[in-house]
Amino acid sequence: MYQNVFSIDETYYKSRIENGEPLPEYQLNNYDYYLPRLEEDIYLRIFLKKLLFDIDILQVSEYLDFHYENSQRNNKLIQIIELKVLPAVDNIIANSSINLNGGYPSQRKLEDGFVDIEGTFKNDQYEFSTFYHITGFKKLSEGLTKRKLIIFDWLKTFSIQNEPLKFTPIKWCGKPSHIGIVVNELIQQGYIEAPLNSNDEINYSELSRTILKMFSFDKPSSVETLRRYLNPDDNKHIPVKENFDNQGFNIPHSGLTS
Repeated sequence: MYQNVFSIDETYYKSRIENGEPLPEYQLNNYDYYLPRLEEDIYLRIFLKKLLFDIDILQVSEYLDFHYENSQRNNKLIQIIELKVLPAVDNIIANSSINLNGGYPSQRKLEDGFVDIEGTFKNDQYEFSTFYHITGFKKLSEGLTKRKLIIFDWLKTFSIQNEPLKFTPIKWCGKPSHIGIVVNELIQQGYIEAPLNSNDEINYSELSRTILKMFSFDKPSSVETLRRYLNPDDNKHIPVKENFDNQGFNIPHSGLTS
């Protein structure tokens, strides 16, 4: 159910460990060599563990963007995050408690932390009981609440794009990364006045929201992803801009045109 929704590492986890290869930062560990006896929702819980406990809170939006951009079923991913992930966060916070008696029986142990329990392969690091314990032991309830707000704000960007509009948005035929480069260049060359923060620096998030309202895309982009493509100092912007420059991309300053 979840294999085509989340981005799962193409290399088996077992092979990476045996060969001493680094694990991917955002992709989910691949345990498909245990199919068809894996629990049906194992990849949902692997996704949750990375989202809530493994990555830094500042990476939450980027993590969600990564899975959206690499998902084969974008709409299904949005539904899962709204209907499965957000309630799971509430459940973990509500049931957080220290449990020193966790873990599976020692019998029928498999590799990589899995255990064969009545024909189903389970891994206790991905059990909700483990999530409850981690949250209680490390006192993470407040932090998980903040992560939930970030997830909720990330979801709202898709609602923004689907709001009824009083005008027909302009169809953008390129990629969201392309519009980030073009709009930034128009700003730099004096054709567009960008919204500013209180410190008089460009508010790329607000600019992203405006673009998402004015343009329609074949593949919707989130505010966070578009913000990064707009910002010339971001590592998502830099390689795309280099590709544009290599193709001779140039917009003259507005003061030089008549």
